Amino acid sequence: MIQIKYEFQVDSTKYYLAIPSLQEIQISYEESKKLGNDKPFPYWGKIWPSAKAMKNFLLEGGHALIKNKQVMEIGSGLGLPSFIASLFAATVIVSDYHVDAIHQLEINLKHWPTKNIQAKLFNWQNDCIDDHIEILLLSDLNYDAASHESLIHLISLFLSKPNNTILLSTPDRIAGANFIENLSIYIQSSKQYEIDDTNCFVYILQKKVAL
Repeated sequence: MIQIKYEFQVDSTKYYLAIPSLQEIQISYEESKKLGNDKPFPYWGKIWPSAKAMKNFLLEGGHALIKNKQVMEIGSGLGLPSFIASLFAATVIVSDYHVDAIHQLEINLKHWPTKNIQAKLFNWQNDCIDDHIEILLLSDLNYDAASHESLIHLISLFLSKPNNTILLSTPDRIAGANFIENLSIYIQSSKQYEIDDTNCFVYILQKKVAL
């Protein structure tokens, strides 16, 4: 499969992630459907605006929140936020439920300079987050309104543990307004970004301490 380089710079160092051709991913998906395979649609095959917003947030100072922490990204797709996080965190688990996404992550792990990051096949609706994880990265994981209730439950459960933090990046979409409203008790702050003509917000979620 054709690989395209997505290049970016952190301070004076240049990095890149290999990204598969969207056209080839689509063709492969359609051929798989014709054969009767029940593969999920490959949303993983694109770096979405929310992932770029998370990248910007981390590089503009948000990295202080994850420095020397145990970090996990769920529903990561190509995992751009996780690769950035690995430059600052103690360890990073970059995960997705799509096998093809994991294969692509492993391609990029081979050339990535830090060795504190690993890929994991993980379905957040069925699997449990390890107790040692301190920071969760969620990048547009709330794209499907049907999963909002279970996602809010996961967020609430994770933030019930002392000192845990979630960084949530999401496009500003009308369908997601109620989802964000339901998280208002956890929102400490937010930052807005305009990415590829898409208005995105990055939220810091933590359990608020009663005064």
